[in-house]
Amino acid sequence: GYNVSQNVQIVPTPGHTPTCISALINNAETLNVYLKPPVARNLGVVAITGDLFFKVEDLTDTNIWKSSSTDIAKQDESRKAIMCDADYIIPGHGPMFKVPEAQKNRCPKCLTVTYGDTFYNLCVVKLQSTMASCIKYSNIPNPDLIYPGQQVCGVNATLIT
Repeated sequence: GYNVSQNVQIVPTPGHTPTCISALINNAETLNVYLKPPVARNLGVVAITGDLFFKVEDLTDTNIWKSSSTDIAKQDESRKAIMCDADYIIPGHGPMFKVPEAQKNRCPKCLTVTYGDTFYNLCVVKLQSTMASCIKYSNIPNPDLIYPGQQVCGVNATLIT
């Protein structure tokens, strides 16, 4: 991605078209002007995605976005990555929506290796993942040789339905 500022990053999100991009806004705030005095609320990370997401309904009805995708596999990958990075999404054709907790649970989590850790203990015991998931998401060439400071990442297998 490209950092526009400390809180704004532009990332490639191909799929709808080959050159689609999205903006990630860190520490985004919303202002409730109906409260006296108005109150700001931090939303975390907000993704402005254009047609990567058409509207909240395309989370459950995939035909909405797949019907206009130039590359369904890439768009699916881009959508998953954005949902892992963002707390809220501003889609191309609807109001902002919160990323569902069920989707967040599908995102890889990471732990930093410390002295005495084993790949199995970090992956299966602490992350409650599978060895296959941790090998897929960790940038570790040999799980039998891990060193302090490396990251072991995996998806919690108990939360995926």
